[in-house]
Amino acid sequence: MIRNINNKKEQLTRAKQITGKVIIYCVLVLFALWILVPFSIIIVTSFKTAREASNPEFSFFPKDFTADGYKDVFTYTAGGEGMPLLIRGFLNTFLIVIPPTVLGLFCSAMSAYAFAKLRFKGKNVLFSALLMTMMIPGTIMLTPSYM
Repeated sequence: MIRNINNKKEQLTRAKQITGKVIIYCVLVLFALWILVPFSIIIVTSFKTAREASNPEFSFFPKDFTADGYKDVFTYTAGGEGMPLLIRGFLNTFLIVIPPTVLGLFCSAMSAYAFAKLRFKGKNVLFSALLMTMMIPGTIMLTPSYM
C-alpha cells in the first residue's frame, strides 16, 4: 500500500515536470516565432521587385523572384561615380570605430597591468575612482554634449 502511494506520487511529480517542460518549450517556440517571422518576411521581401514589395497586399512568396535589390545596394553611387555608398559607409564606420577602440584597449591594458602588478601610493584610491566612473552609464555622459 505504501509503495503504491509513493509510486503515484512519483508519477504525479513526473507528470508535473513533463507538463512544465512542455509549457516552457511552447513559450520558447512562440518567442522564436515572434522574432523569426518578421525576419523571414524581410528576407523574402528583399527578393521581390520594387513594385511588388511596395504593394499593400501582402504575399509571402514573391511572384517575380529577383536579386536586383542586392545588386542595386552594392552598386549604387550617389553621384554616379566613385565608390558604392554601402562600401563607403562601411569604410567610414571602420575609420571612426577602430582607432578609439584600439586606443581604449591599449590604455585599459596598461592600467590593468599597473593596478595588478605594480605597488604605488594611492593605488586603492585611483582604482576606486576608476570603478566609480565605470558605474556611470555612458548615456548620462552624452547629455552635456547636447546642451
